[in-house]
Formats: sequence, C-alpha cells, structure tokens
Amino acid sequence: LLEGFVQRLRIELSDDLTRWQMVKSDAVIADLQHAGERLHQGRIELGGIKGRYLRITPLDKGRHIAFTRAQIELKPKRQSRQMAQQWLETVTAGDSAGEYLFELPPALPVTRVNVIPAEQNTFVRAKLYSRQHAKDQWVQRASGLIYNLMAEGVVLQQTGLEIGAARAHLWRLQVDMSGGGLGATKPQISASWLPHE
Repeated sequence: LLEGFVQRLRIELSDDLTRWQMVKSDAVIADLQHAGERLHQGRIELGGIKGRYLRITPLDKGRHIAFTRAQIELKPKRQSRQMAQQWLETVTAGDSAGEYLFELPPALPVTRVNVIPAEQNTFVRAKLYSRQHAKDQWVQRASGLIYNLMAEGVVLQQTGLEIGAARAHLWRLQVDMSGGGLGATKPQISASWLPHE
C-alpha cells in the first residue's frame, strides 16, 4: 500500500506573460511511502527550453498542494558524444534468491545500468557488483531503489543505477527479497557508457 500523493502538472513557457507555449502536458511529481522507503519524485526534465517565465498548473483539481519553492537547474552544454546503450540478451539467475548475473565486454566504461522489472508494482532495493575474472572478489559499484509502480493512474519508474565509470566483464545484481524481489520473471537489463571519440 502506497501512502502520500501523486500530482499531475501542466507546464507552460512564456516571454511576455501573455502568450504561453506548452512544455509538458503530463508532468508528474510524487512523494510516497512504501515498506519503510520513501519514493520522492520532484524533478521534471524540461529538455533545454528557453524563456523568461514558467507557469505550473495542477491538473488534479481535487487536491491542494502548496509549492514552497522551485529550483531551476541549468544544463551544461550538450556533450558532442551521445551515450551508447546495450540491452543484454542473456541474464541468468544466480545461486541465491534475488541474484542475477550478466556479462559485458570488459573494455566498456559502463556508467549506468538500467534494470526494468517485468512486473508492475515492483519496489526493491538493489545492489550492483562487478569483477573482471571469476576468481576475483566482487566489488560493489552501486546501490539504490528500483521500482515500477502504478499510483493513482500514473506509472512511476526508477530503473537506473549510476556507477561513475567501471570496466568489468562479470556483473551481479542482488535485490532485496523481503518484499518479493523482482517477481518470477527476470528483469530486462541494459548498460550505458560514453563512447570514445
């Protein structure tokens, strides 16, 4: 059972407070509690827009949420290189419950691993490990929440585990099984990296 709120928003942009241009018609913010964990989604990506004024309009009229502040983040100049992504065709279940094993080319400087739960209403804490050879010790690379939830008719997802940069051949995902883990079906997993110029 999720406790808290989900609020849909419309976001518009203007330079003169008279003519408004739609930026997002279905932005979502949320602050929910589940199984002792807090799911807070307060960031809305606007995609490099330019303008003087933003208008934020709640779409769920029956709910009053008071905004106390908004913070704008200026995006750095776009990198000339785009992130590359590889979906893994082979993800195997490990020896212990909630363990998933996969391999990547050892030269890839992996910066993010995405874990897409196959089942909706999945909410787990996960840890990601890697090592170069089977005889090596596992090194923890990331940890965080992975979820794919439906709340008040809105899909909320957090699928990425940020790494920084790590090169390794063997990878292990371990999820907490106390809430049922990722379910009976293996997740889809992808790895992202920044290619060399």
